[in-house]
Amino acid sequence: MKENAIKRIPRGVSIEITVLWGIAFSVLLDMYSSNPNYHTIKYSMSIVISGAFITSLLVYHFGFLEWRFRNKKLEDIEKQT
Repeated sequence: MKENAIKRIPRGVSIEITVLWGIAFSVLLDMYSSNPNYHTIKYSMSIVISGAFITSLLVYHFGFLEWRFRNKKLEDIEKQT
């Protein structure tokens, strides 16, 4: 391994976190669609982006990186190959 290798955060549940925060944001936008307010949308975007980032950091910190929504049959097939 190179001495100057750049370490990266391993992939894990980042897609699931993004989807869940996206669903929460879409529900909020649907609730406020009848009376659009620029400030509500602006602040909710900030909360969603920071919430997704903080959730990803917490998942990395507590070690839930290999927790996935997968089918057991797919995991068995991957082990055989």
